[in-house]
Amino acid sequence: MTKDPLAALKAALPAHAMQDFDLFERLKTKFYPTAREDRLNKAFLKLIRDAVEREDTNAELGYENRNKGKGLVLWGPTRTGKTSSMEKQFDDYAGFDGWRNPASDSPLLWISLPSPCTNVQVGRSLYTAATGSVLHGDPPAHKLFELASRAIVARRKMFVGLGELQHATHGVNGTDQQVLSDALKDLMEVHKLNLFVTGIETVVPFLQNDAQLLTRLSLVPFEKLTPDDLETVEDMVETYAEAAGVTVNDGDDPDFYPRIVHGCLGALGLSIEVTLAALQDCRSSGQKALTRDNYANAFAERTGVAASRNPFVADGWMDIDCSLIVPPAPSGPVSPTKKSRKR
Repeated sequence: MTKDPLAALKAALPAHAMQDFDLFERLKTKFYPTAREDRLNKAFLKLIRDAVEREDTNAELGYENRNKGKGLVLWGPTRTGKTSSMEKQFDDYAGFDGWRNPASDSPLLWISLPSPCTNVQVGRSLYTAATGSVLHGDPPAHKLFELASRAIVARRKMFVGLGELQHATHGVNGTDQQVLSDALKDLMEVHKLNLFVTGIETVVPFLQNDAQLLTRLSLVPFEKLTPDDLETVEDMVETYAEAAGVTVNDGDDPDFYPRIVHGCLGALGLSIEVTLAALQDCRSSGQKALTRDNYANAFAERTGVAASRNPFVADGWMDIDCSLIVPPAPSGPVSPTKKSRKR
């Protein structure tokens, strides 16, 4: 039997490279909950409750007797933890068992959109996820959306998830944006499907451009961290440090946690990523306590900046632009222009 290539690569790693491998493999999947999850869960359960209401209260509950769909949009800056939080909701809800496999009987069909992404790609991705096959030919976007919607309904799905919706709206003219808006409305109003959507801040003005679309949606923000969230950041760092078997030595520095917030662009998800990288640096160096130096090393490894531009080293850390820690975000929606050739 041919050996699995992933297993072969792992087996070939030298012992020193495998130090703490199992520990950090687990830590990277550890979910850190905050008060945001309570707000998201409330909206999440409300959408499901609305989805199971009967259209005709005199008839039996069933797939054919369901109301028009609605939608939940989780939006916020990049790396704030939107995707992991949404997926946690799916994982914890027993009614969505098997949702990660499009071929399962789960009522949820979820896709994550690539960047960049055209309407045609969105339609094809939905069709392929619903049918497990590739659609041949070159039908226009509106036709693809119709074919995909019918296939989704044929599978008796009730929810459609679109991750990173901004990838389909950035750099797109007004005509193509309207095609996407109309497709989302049709999913909910014509095919009675419910939507779960994630995206960065620029999805909000896109949705607001269509009042009929907006009225069927509930928007939940995941905002940036503020000085009021420093206790949350401190608890997060201590939680992961304890799980890694080390303590936290902040050196009685009142700027220890504010530097983390600033260096990670106020994004909780990114703060967790950098904390894990700092913990790896800590343990690989044989240290028993996590320090600011570990964060400085983690930041430098991700960005390549000199100490003078490292917010965990420089005295003037508040004035440092830390945006190099994540790739630049694409531009937002553009103003309507002439009709595009490909829809």
